[in-house]
Amino acid sequence: MSVGDQRYAARSAVIVAVGSTAAIPPIEGLSDARPWTSHEVTTARESPAGLIVLGGVVVGVEMAEAYSELGASVWHSSSQNRQ
Repeated sequence: MSVGDQRYAARSAVIVAVGSTAAIPPIEGLSDARPWTSHEVTTARESPAGLIVLGGVVVGVEMAEAYSELGASVWHSSSQNRQ
């Protein structure tokens, strides 16, 4: 990959994660609870004591792991079927 005059080479793998749009699922009462989207979760100044992560795509998995490492009690749920 080239960025300006710099050329970068991957040693073993390349991950291309090209954006996503935050979606709040239609769960009764969820929007009233002021849920975090990927924006809020990546800009928080403090780690909550616990959180539920809904979604099994890249951002959900990464944030569940990150907040777990920061000491939060994390419950992660995904509705996607994997084969």
